[in-house]
Amino acid sequence: MLEKVTPDHLLGSTAHWTASVRAKESARADRLFDDPWAAALAGKEGEEWIEHRSADSVIPMVIRTRFFDDWLQCISQQDGIRQIALMAAGLDTRTFRLNWPEQTRQWVEMQAQSGAPWIGTLDDPEGFLAARGWKAALSQAGAKDANYGRWPYPVIPVTMPDMPHNWFVIARKE
Repeated sequence: MLEKVTPDHLLGSTAHWTASVRAKESARADRLFDDPWAAALAGKEGEEWIEHRSADSVIPMVIRTRFFDDWLQCISQQDGIRQIALMAAGLDTRTFRLNWPEQTRQWVEMQAQSGAPWIGTLDDPEGFLAARGWKAALSQAGAKDANYGRWPYPVIPVTMPDMPHNWFVIARKE
C-alpha cells in the first residue's frame, strides 16, 4: 500500500531536500556558501532524494540560497535592518551561518529556537505586497543579480504571463 502524501509530509520533505542541496553545495571546492549543519539536517530522507538529482537540477536552489544570503547580509549590515522574516524557511541555518549585526543576533536565535514554520505561495507577489504597503522586487535564477556563474539556461522574463516562475522576492515596507 502506498503512503498518502499529506501537505505536512510534503512540507517536511522539501525542507530535508533543500538541506541536502545546501550540504552538497557546501562540499564543493567552489561552493557559493558554506552550511556546516546542512548534511545533518538533511538526514536520510534528504540524502536519498539528492542521490537521484543531477547537478543541473538543483542549480536554482543553490543560486536562491546565495541570492538571499547576499541580500540579507546587505540589508542587515548596510541598511541597518534589524528584523527579518524568512518565509518558507524550514531547516534554514542562516540564523547561525551568516554574520548578523549584534542587536539582531539574539532576536534571530530566539526566533530560530521557537520553531515557528512559515508557509506561503503567491501568483503575484509584487501586487500582493504592494496592497499591504510593501515595495517588492522580483528576480530569479539566472538573472543578472542571481547568476553566480552557474546558470546554464535561458532566463524567462519575470513578467512573462502563464509561465511557472521560481521568483526570488525581496521587499521593503514603505
